[in-house]
Amino acid sequence: MTGFPSDEDGYRREVTISTPSSDRRVFRSGLATGDVTHDSFVLWTRAVPPAGAAVSGPVRWSVWAEDGAAISDGVVDVSPDSDFTCHVAVDGLRPATTYHLVVEAFGDREVGRTTTLPLAADRFRIAVACCSRWGWPGFELYGRIARDEPDLVLHVGDSIYEIGETTPTGQMTDPPHECRTLDDYRRRHAQHRTDAGLRALHADRPFLAVWDDHEVIDNAPDEESVARRAAGIQAWHEWMPIDPAVAGLDRVRHIDGLLDLVLVDARFGGRTPTDTDGPTTDRADGPILSERQWSLVEEAVERSTAPWFVFANQVQVSPMTLAYAPTFGWPPWRRVVNPDQWDGFPDDRRRLADLLQRVRGTPIVVSGDLHAGWSRRFLADDGSAVAHEFTSPSIAGATFAEAVRDRTLLPQRLVHTILTRLNPGIDHLDLDRHGYLLLDATPEALTTTFVHADGTTVVRTLRPR
Repeated sequence: MTGFPSDEDGYRREVTISTPSSDRRVFRSGLATGDVTHDSFVLWTRAVPPAGAAVSGPVRWSVWAEDGAAISDGVVDVSPDSDFTCHVAVDGLRPATTYHLVVEAFGDREVGRTTTLPLAADRFRIAVACCSRWGWPGFELYGRIARDEPDLVLHVGDSIYEIGETTPTGQMTDPPHECRTLDDYRRRHAQHRTDAGLRALHADRPFLAVWDDHEVIDNAPDEESVARRAAGIQAWHEWMPIDPAVAGLDRVRHIDGLLDLVLVDARFGGRTPTDTDGPTTDRADGPILSERQWSLVEEAVERSTAPWFVFANQVQVSPMTLAYAPTFGWPPWRRVVNPDQWDGFPDDRRRLADLLQRVRGTPIVVSGDLHAGWSRRFLADDGSAVAHEFTSPSIAGATFAEAVRDRTLLPQRLVHTILTRLNPGIDHLDLDRHGYLLLDATPEALTTTFVHADGTTVVRTLRPR
């Protein structure tokens, strides 16, 4: 094991990462940690051999305590087969403890740090992020999240976009065309990691993450996505700090006396493939979650005794009526909905509502995908309140208001009025700003802050029921 880096190396100071002057650094994509528990995490990095070196080689990794004591170390090989990425499961750690990280390969080195989850706590901060389209305004928000010092970053999908384009900032995506092959998706992930703020966040804070559709293709899974799905999913697994030994992306985390967090994959975990391109009155015939996933949620509900129960997934759960359309049957009007979210799977939403009503604490739903900030009550079919749902705005990309305006020419103010009048229980709706969420949990309150790219914030506070 190599010696603990000194203060002169900048190791014990706050982690900051500048944009490299070229793309020839071995660790040009940084390092990251994820799948964190109270005694373990997964360390990720990518080590690209310099020109003239062997096409594969060893990466030496080490984990250090705050006082400089060596905790763990080892060697893992990287090769073109995995796009030079590697994952290391580090366990046997102490709860609520910060560890420093070092990776070394081909004469280069990268450093970072992470913190394990507490067994119990009286406060905990979660940052929620989603929908980051490279080259669009707002992408710099990743760097701001790091400054907010969350205990955990919860990324609920669309960490990349498969779309090929010249971005609004005048930059060309890599590749310049839509991603279709494994190499295409790998290049797009690599381009996202050229952002200094994103690399700094990954190097400083642990992640729990799921994919959504744009990691493969818009509105996946459908018939068109079948050919691309394997490539997109493989690239995501290669590039994200997740445990490759754990099947699926569903995770449960418990912090005694404070909260239970259940994260499920509502995109590829069990969803029935549908044609979900645009608003419709149609519904899917099948489920959005598999029976295995339902068993996980049910067990978490039964075991939970914490003041807060957080159910997180990629897409909005609460009913969202966009309009009413005439029909030839009865009733003569049907709700127009976005079938890509839980509105497309009403039977499964009723099943979730029944489960959340059994939670001993206060249920909270967290979602993303809509490129808009929402705070609203999740209402059951009979109008009773099931939970409160917070939907995170997008990091970067076309906002909800921009997407609607492109399709319908409706102004933002009118869209806002329609949505709030057709959907009871909304206490905050922002259709036109980028941002992210901060969830601050204590036994007495859960405070949610919508942090916007323009520097403004909106705060909502809930008390336990």
